[in-house]
Amino acid sequence: RDCTVRTGTPAEPVITVKRLVARVVLQKITNRIPAQYGYMVVNCVYLGNANTVQSFSGEVSSMLNPGGYADAAKTKPIGKSGVLGSCPWYLFKTVSANIATGATNSTRHHMYCQPNSDDENVTCLYILATIGGVQYYYRVPLHLGLAANTTCSVEVEIANLGALLPPDGDMQKGEIKATINISGWDTGEKYEVQF
Repeated sequence: RDCTVRTGTPAEPVITVKRLVARVVLQKITNRIPAQYGYMVVNCVYLGNANTVQSFSGEVSSMLNPGGYADAAKTKPIGKSGVLGSCPWYLFKTVSANIATGATNSTRHHMYCQPNSDDENVTCLYILATIGGVQYYYRVPLHLGLAANTTCSVEVEIANLGALLPPDGDMQKGEIKATINISGWDTGEKYEVQF
């Protein structure tokens, strides 16, 4: 912001700072799998097709985990225009939650990435869960696109066995139901600086 400073007159500029990243929040997971399978263990949640390095003009130079596998590195540089920072665990969260049939785990898991509006390489939220001793992948495409300074909140209900490998196509009917809400990311700290 421009600020005019005159002798003997206090200057009070207001500087609005907005985030360049988008936030994805897994709000809750509900187990709707038939009771004969027993409880479900959610091993981890993570982002795939996640833009991590992007120029101010929107050109992507680094996309993490296009294959959707859970063993992707947990620490990658994130940033814009060559200014990168190390943000451990911002794309991958260990969950280790046991969820009985009909129960819900409401622990929130926050992840972060650069904006993405690419329909062919849409950012996806993946859930890796163990059911009956077998690991299954579940995929939630964030089709509405991720914009800077927004929060994408996701609630899921898992009702069937998932894929044995990270799915890259449409989900099987009845496998997972996801509710996605994209809203502004307005909460934050207010900084007061005196010179």
